[in-house]
Amino acid sequence: VTRHSDWSSAKLSPEQVTYAISDVTRLLPLMDRLEEMLGRHGRAALARECFAAIPVLAKLDLAGFEGLFEH
Repeated sequence: VTRHSDWSSAKLSPEQVTYAISDVTRLLPLMDRLEEMLGRHGRAALARECFAAIPVLAKLDLAGFEGLFEH
């Protein structure tokens, strides 16, 4: 299974589920390290603000808006 699988299906294949579980297993420890580093450098609040913007940017992308921040 690769990232090119159809992840929009209502029912995922066993291979897709295994792949997703392995991603989470790897990403959770990385997130812990990132949070530690951000806190140590006083950037945790800024990171949370950036992360909060991601859903809005995704909606704009899906709506076909391109280059919003290019001048």
